[in-house]
Amino acid sequence: MKSVSMKTASILIASVLCLLSFASCSNSSNNNATTAGQSGTAAPPPTTLMQTTLMPTTPPPQTSVVATYDMKDYSDSNPFFSGMSPDVSSVTYNGQYADLVSTGGDPFAISPELDLDTTQIDIIRLVVQEVTSDTGLDSFEFFNSTDQQSWAGGNEIRDYYTTPGQFETIDVDTRSIDWGWVGTLKQLRYDFLEEPGEVQIQSISFLHIDS
Repeated sequence: MKSVSMKTASILIASVLCLLSFASCSNSSNNNATTAGQSGTAAPPPTTLMQTTLMPTTPPPQTSVVATYDMKDYSDSNPFFSGMSPDVSSVTYNGQYADLVSTGGDPFAISPELDLDTTQIDIIRLVVQEVTSDTGLDSFEFFNSTDQQSWAGGNEIRDYYTTPGQFETIDVDTRSIDWGWVGTLKQLRYDFLEEPGEVQIQSISFLHIDS
């Protein structure tokens, strides 16, 4: 009986050792598999979407037209400009625009009688093309004559052509005039260049900014 018991115990011990050895091998295999999987194919990083911050834009002011003078309505026999300086060699009309040519010096052209209320005019809109340019940054000026203030330095507005060789729309803010913009606007003087050259005007408009 004792021999049998010892034999049985030996078998049991051997079985337990075998089971423990099998469990250890299985765990090692699983660990190796996990490590191989992690090193072989890494999970992609999470995608981060770039957010674009849109800056608020200021809409253009709402305006109403006080008066518009379209050069297609004028001709050489019925001109818009009623006077000009000696430095203007010619002013011609072709049914689409008025063509003004300067010889240099102080070229300007003067509008006819307008009789417009200056309190209603916030913007002078000029649709114009500077045909020739030396610098591409040539300036022009508007002088005004009202029933209370005649032509004088200090009541002019200066602005610039920006795209020589093509028609552009330029809005000139009359609220920047230092003084003299009062009463009834009688005439507008357009000093269109400070050098020899040529400009073509499609229209001149007077606008009011609606509150």
